[in-house]
Amino acid sequence: NPTGLWIYSVNLAFTLDQIRDDLVVYTSYPEALGGLRARLVRASAAVRPGRGFLGHVVRLAWLQTVLRLRARADGLSLLLNTVPEGILGSGIPQGTVVHDVLPLSFPGEYPRQQYYFRLFVPRILRASRIVVADSESTRRSIVQHYRLPPGKIRVIHPGYDPNVFFSNGFDPFSASHEEPYLLYVGNVLPHKNLLRLLDALAILRRRRPCRLLIRGEGRHAHVQVVRERVETLGLTGEETFDFVGLDDTLKPRSTLKVRATAPSGKVTEFDARV
Repeated sequence: NPTGLWIYSVNLAFTLDQIRDDLVVYTSYPEALGGLRARLVRASAAVRPGRGFLGHVVRLAWLQTVLRLRARADGLSLLLNTVPEGILGSGIPQGTVVHDVLPLSFPGEYPRQQYYFRLFVPRILRASRIVVADSESTRRSIVQHYRLPPGKIRVIHPGYDPNVFFSNGFDPFSASHEEPYLLYVGNVLPHKNLLRLLDALAILRRRRPCRLLIRGEGRHAHVQVVRERVETLGLTGEETFDFVGLDDTLKPRSTLKVRATAPSGKVTEFDARV
């Protein structure tokens, strides 16, 4: 199942492939990169994050041994790490992308990963020629936790595919009277900062009509906190939607049953194709 980091890395590889003729991509899943002009170097499937804790340990060992030798043999002029991992003590300049440092801010949510971010990540960032942050917030967190010079960190926001994601005002199949909406897809957990999103929505709705659709799960205690914030901000009055049968086995163009629950408790069901 593709993760956000996997999708980011794949799309970045395709983008770099358009502007570089000497690109080399090291991956444990070259089948996902069909159509690249770049040379693909297969890594062992044992290094995949989906292998759990053992997979992370094997990948760290692979970085310091196999990748170190391959990068030197391939004569790389720069090694770009799309996550905060890399080669320690390498003479090859490295650039490292940091998406967040949440294990340091929420150690209880990341009982193992917090030690990786405390002990290994700072060494990689100090060894990198440049550090790329996903956002200004991430840049500030890197400076705060790792004391890196601010000038070493560059903020480059992730891009998106406008053919897939667009404002519903530009959707040729949407009705002109449809109310704009924001869609959040992810876990309902404290580190996702949904309470701040709700505060922002309350400010936005003073200026224009807008809905927020939340699709995700989380611990009951925090879900209840989110519901209470919704009520406190006066954001009730919109239906909530549950998708019946939405799981990792769902195939494209499948039909789901959607259950819409109004604040009054009235439930309406209908089918939707995804």
